[in-house]
Amino acid sequence: MFYNTRDPWAQVPKVTDLRKDHFNIPHFRVRYYVDEDAFTAAEIDSGLWNCLRRIDSDRSRKRLQDGLLDRQGASVSLMRSKLSFWLQPAEMGQPVTAILLVDPTPLHGQALWGGPAHEPGEVKQDIATTAQMETATTARLSLFDRIVRAQCNMSTHDMEVALKCPKFMALPSLRHVMAEWLLCIQYMTTQLGKLEWEFEKPHWGEESSDVDSLLKKGSPWNRNIRHYQEMLRGIAETLFEDDEHDNLNSHPSIRGLRADIKKAERRIENVRQRLERLQDTAASVISIEDSRRATRQIQQNQGTARLTLLATIFLPLNFATSFLSMSSDFSVHNDTFRLFFIVSAAVLGVILAWMAYVNRLRLQRGVRWMKRRRLAVRRGR
Repeated sequence: MFYNTRDPWAQVPKVTDLRKDHFNIPHFRVRYYVDEDAFTAAEIDSGLWNCLRRIDSDRSRKRLQDGLLDRQGASVSLMRSKLSFWLQPAEMGQPVTAILLVDPTPLHGQALWGGPAHEPGEVKQDIATTAQMETATTARLSLFDRIVRAQCNMSTHDMEVALKCPKFMALPSLRHVMAEWLLCIQYMTTQLGKLEWEFEKPHWGEESSDVDSLLKKGSPWNRNIRHYQEMLRGIAETLFEDDEHDNLNSHPSIRGLRADIKKAERRIENVRQRLERLQDTAASVISIEDSRRATRQIQQNQGTARLTLLATIFLPLNFATSFLSMSSDFSVHNDTFRLFFIVSAAVLGVILAWMAYVNRLRLQRGVRWMKRRRLAVRRGR
C-alpha cells in the first residue's frame, strides 16, 4: 500500500496498453482470530510464503480489538491480497493459455462470517455458536480451493464471454474478488456502526480520553479510504478500459460484474462519508469539552482574583496593626486610631499604584504583540 524509496517491489504506474496479456486485481481478505495466539501463528504462517504479504495490512486490528460487544482477545484483520492473471492468445492453431495466481491462505484463523458467498445459489452453513465457529476452521476452504471450485464450475454464460474475450476466462475468480471486497466493506460498515453507537452512549462525554480512543480506532481507515477507492477504480479500468469488446457490455455476466464493482464503489463512498461525519462529531465533542474546561478555569480564576483582592485590602491593615502594636506603652497614645487609618491608606495606595502599573505594562505589551502579528500577516499576504 505504501512504499519506501528503497523498496524493490514497488509497483510504479504504467502507461495504458490495450494489448497487455496480464493484469493484477487487488483485494482484501477479512480474517477472524479467536485470540492473540491465533494471530501470532497466522503471522508465522505468512512468513513462510513465497510472496510478501502482511496479515494486518492497514494496522486496524489492534485498535479495533476489544470493542463494543466483542469477545475479549478476539480480533479481525484486513489482509491485502492480489489476483494475478497471465494470458497467451491463440497463435498458429495453439489454444489460449491462461495462468491464474492467487495468494496462500494462513493455516490459523478463518474467514470472517464464513467467507463470502459469491456463487449463484450458494448457501453458507449456519454457525449457531462461537464454539462451532472455532472448530469449523479446518472445514473452511482456502482461497485456492474456492478459486479452483469456481473456475471448474463455470456457467454457460461465462463460457460465452470467455470465448469472445479471453481475459474474462477468470470471470468466476473476479466475482469472488468482488465478493471479498463487499465482505470487507460490510465489516467496515459494521465497525463504524459500533463506533457511532459508542459516541451516542449517555456517558460518552465524561472523559475526553474516551473520544480520543474512538478517534484512534477509525484513524487507519480514515487515512486509507481514498486509497481503497483508487483500488476499486483501478479494477474497473483494468477490466473495462478497452472498447474492443463493447458488445459484451449487454451480456448478463459482464453486467453482473459491473454492477458488483459499482456497488462496492457506492458502499465504500458511504463508508468514507460516515468516517468524515464521525470525525466532525468527534471534533464537536472535543470542542464542547474544551469550552467546558475553559468555563471552569475562568470560574476558578475569578475566585482566585477575589481572594487576591481581599488579601490586597487586608495586607496593609495587617501591616499597620503590627507596626503600631510594637510600642511597650501603647495606651498612652491618644491619636493611635487616626494614625492607624493613615498608615493603612498610605500602604494600600502604594500597593494599588504598583498593581495598576504592572497591569498597564502587560496591556501595552499585549497591544504591541497584536500590532506585530497583524503586520506580519499583512506582509505574508
